[in-house]
Amino acid sequence: MSSSAKDLPIVSIGIPTYNQEEFIVQAIQSALLQGYPNLEIIVSDDNSTDGTFGVIRPFLSDKRLFYFKNETNLGRVANYKKILYERVRGEWYLNLDGDDFLTDNDFIQKAIDVIVDNPQVVLVQGLCQVEDKLGNRKEVAHAQINSVEIVNGKNFLLSYPERYNIQHLAALYDRRKAMEIDFYRSNTLRSDYESLLRLALRGDVALYRKPVGIWREHGFNETWSLNKEKLIEEKKVYDAVAVDASTYIDNRLLRNWVIKCKENIDYYYLESYIKRSPSFENWTLLRENFRFSFTYFKIFIKYLLYSSRIYKDS
Repeated sequence: MSSSAKDLPIVSIGIPTYNQEEFIVQAIQSALLQGYPNLEIIVSDDNSTDGTFGVIRPFLSDKRLFYFKNETNLGRVANYKKILYERVRGEWYLNLDGDDFLTDNDFIQKAIDVIVDNPQVVLVQGLCQVEDKLGNRKEVAHAQINSVEIVNGKNFLLSYPERYNIQHLAALYDRRKAMEIDFYRSNTLRSDYESLLRLALRGDVALYRKPVGIWREHGFNETWSLNKEKLIEEKKVYDAVAVDASTYIDNRLLRNWVIKCKENIDYYYLESYIKRSPSFENWTLLRENFRFSFTYFKIFIKYLLYSSRIYKDS
């Protein structure tokens, strides 16, 4: 490593994984392909019972890669915290789940370039694509090659999710500031959203308008196990963020923001139910979350059409 490389901040890519031998190799390979010279990659195996270690073993000869296996299964969010607080030494951190992978080999380098030029930045947020189990990828809206926008963190939060979004695998963030605010404190599916929104309030956010990775939608994601009780817990995430944000933002604006976020999470999960087999529980959820809005009406019609097709083909 050259002397100039030694002067660069250390960037850590954490790869939490559990029973993902089918996907973990691509995650590791994509991290190793990052062109940034001062990089470490930490695999935190949450006590997998499959062949995860066997497929990882050939990569351990690379001095940038480190492997740890938890003695017991900690669970998704606790494993996130284990890596961030105990297993990495980087000044900047990116969490890459073991079933996802990066596609832009220059993302880390370009993100650090932005950070060096803009010292108030606490988070560089890229875009990501969604890939279904057949390998089909959805187009990314508002993608612009090599376009970076610096946004004040308060404006970023208030414009989420209508204008700005959060993609965990495409978020490079200030590790020290993250630990100061108790990152990953929420043991929910949206622990990353909760943490990154609170972090944004501590500075500026650099929006990198290019897809940098792939989030796999393969049927084993925790999102697919959501039920009514979990949905209630997910909504509480935004109440918790608003408490922190009240130090920086007027409470009236925050109340409207919380309502908007909770409606958005309803729409997201109601629409995700369309991809599953119709059930009485799903139908009940649709009714209980009824809204007089065009968005809800579209979801309702989609659900009816999807249900009719499934029952007709069965």
